[in-house]
Amino acid sequence: MDRIRSIIKCMKPAELEMAHKLYEGSSQKTKRKELLKLILQNPTLTDREACHALYQKNSSSSYSHLKRKLIQDLGKVFYMVDHESQATLPKNVSKIYVRRMIQVINHLVTRNAFEAYEDMVKESIQLCDKFELYEEKLLILQILFAKSAYVSKRSRFEEVYQELKNTNKQVDLFIESQRLKDELSLHFTYDTNQSDHGSPEEFYKELKKLHKNSGSARISENYFIGAISYFERKHKFESARKVAEKFREFMEESPTSFAKTHLAGIQMKLSYFYLIAEKKKRALLHAENALALFRKGTYNEWKVLELILQIYFLQGDLPNAEKYLEKFKKHNAYKLRDENKDVYDYHKAILEFKKGRFQDAIFILNKSSDLKKKNTTWYIHNRILDMMCQIEEGNYDIFEFKLNAFRKQFYTAFQKKEDRLSTIFNLLKSIKKHAFDFHLLTNKDSESLAKLSNGKGNFFWDPLEWEIIRFDKWVDEKAQKQHRVAY
Repeated sequence: MDRIRSIIKCMKPAELEMAHKLYEGSSQKTKRKELLKLILQNPTLTDREACHALYQKNSSSSYSHLKRKLIQDLGKVFYMVDHESQATLPKNVSKIYVRRMIQVINHLVTRNAFEAYEDMVKESIQLCDKFELYEEKLLILQILFAKSAYVSKRSRFEEVYQELKNTNKQVDLFIESQRLKDELSLHFTYDTNQSDHGSPEEFYKELKKLHKNSGSARISENYFIGAISYFERKHKFESARKVAEKFREFMEESPTSFAKTHLAGIQMKLSYFYLIAEKKKRALLHAENALALFRKGTYNEWKVLELILQIYFLQGDLPNAEKYLEKFKKHNAYKLRDENKDVYDYHKAILEFKKGRFQDAIFILNKSSDLKKKNTTWYIHNRILDMMCQIEEGNYDIFEFKLNAFRKQFYTAFQKKEDRLSTIFNLLKSIKKHAFDFHLLTNKDSESLAKLSNGKGNFFWDPLEWEIIRFDKWVDEKAQKQHRVAY
């Protein structure tokens, strides 16, 4: 049942409509139509319930066969819907067109209609070369090669053979660039224990060499993506930003690589890199560019709204932050998953904290949440912000109770780690130890606070992660307020 649900979930309205049309006027497929209707009516339907509704018993071999047939039918729909008319990018239109031509060419070749397909082959190969459709070109050449030895002159046979070899070389180079790009995007590539498989530096150099020598837009695209990941994971954000700028220029000029969603993704990356460089106005500009490029109502658009919201938080622009928080809530994605509502609630608590309404923030942070079970890092930041609110409200007994209750959960999740999160937890213990004297805390724990402030290595502060209110700055502000009150 999960397999069928996952297929239906990714289907577009036109594809679902086509699925219903498959069963019109067919008495043999009535059961499949009924099963599809049951699943659409009840997203949590179990196999047992479906089988009982269709066969009046809890299990049946006929039901298992029925599910397999329904999956096959849904698979056919993806080929039946006119995706060509819905595609907007020239590359995607050409890919869909060439794939259809491959089917036509194959039928004509097998029926010995040799002259009829020559123009189709020529047109399809031209499109493959223009948009670097390696996979499609290989299929065409393999069809031709299988027949050319028997129906063509030797010169034509050799020509197809050489073209097939050259295309295979291009495919090999592209696959290698894909492998290197993926290596640079995987977190374990940067683990010293994985050094037997090659270092990130080696992967980066090999990929850069391919980019310079191949002349392929698709290989260059892999290089830009891999290089951005490489520099970002090394925390060389200025280098990552420069690569992203070149990638943006490249994509705007390349018919092979251009896509609005990809360009929007680059704009988001640029916004992030400028945010780290504390150039918030420039970060906001790129985020707004991304917002204009993503399709309305999509999850990607919702993520950009979150990015803009966080930029306004960091700027201290609370009126605009509140405005975007409302847009965040009204968006389609807010209703799709319960965890998206939890993300909204967390940002709402941040807004209340920044407005000084700590009791309201505490109420929001202590609501029940599915995200607490799924995302340990989110849950820990939720608890930390809650304890910061308790301190602001002067609820020191409640703070101590929550700190003690939280201790076991924290050690289970982050045992023996020395990083930003564990340092924050240790500083919370020091706050209690120093009887909430923040001025004393900044003197006694200056080394830990300096690590958070410098933000290097494992102590890096990510402006788009859950620590939106930077802990070290909050401690400094509390210490300065206590100092002013004391004098």
